[in-house]
Amino acid sequence: MWSHTSIITLLLNGVQSYDNYLMSQSFLDATTGCSGSVLSTSFYKTNVCFNSQFVTCSTADGVATLTGYTNPDCTGRITTLEKYQLQCDEASGYQFSCQNEVYPIHNTVGAYNYYDTNDCDTEPFFAQMSITNTCQYGAIIQCTNSTMTTTSFQQLDCTFEISKSTVNLNTNCIKNANFQSSKNVCF
Repeated sequence: MWSHTSIITLLLNGVQSYDNYLMSQSFLDATTGCSGSVLSTSFYKTNVCFNSQFVTCSTADGVATLTGYTNPDCTGRITTLEKYQLQCDEASGYQFSCQNEVYPIHNTVGAYNYYDTNDCDTEPFFAQMSITNTCQYGAIIQCTNSTMTTTSFQQLDCTFEISKSTVNLNTNCIKNANFQSSKNVCF
């Protein structure tokens, strides 16, 4: 027979399943608030320690927090404590929301970070996607299946090309320092 505590715990776990990630989006033209083209999207895994940060996100409360610590295992002195309302912060041009999962965003290059895995088949602890094929701060990033090309320009409006550099993406899971793994993906 189900106890009241078991039912409440089951319901809370069901509600929290949509709060698995804090999603932060910045917009290409911050002067328009949170509308227009998305410049970058970051997903932070919630309720776990990763790289000295502990993130929470509560749709029910409409608030997310990011707490930084002096030690990588989220112990020691708190170095930063930031609270975000789950809405558009028009002054900064950032939009914050809770999400159930990391999802790909069309026309971006994504960097996924994992903890303590060699095959990158678990949920990432952090993911960031940056827009491609759009002028941003005097540069244009282009992405194919395995390469990323950055073209730099003399002007912020992407006129007068200065240089072009191409790097190979780590599309396979690779092991990094601190028991972390990562991979890059073009969408």
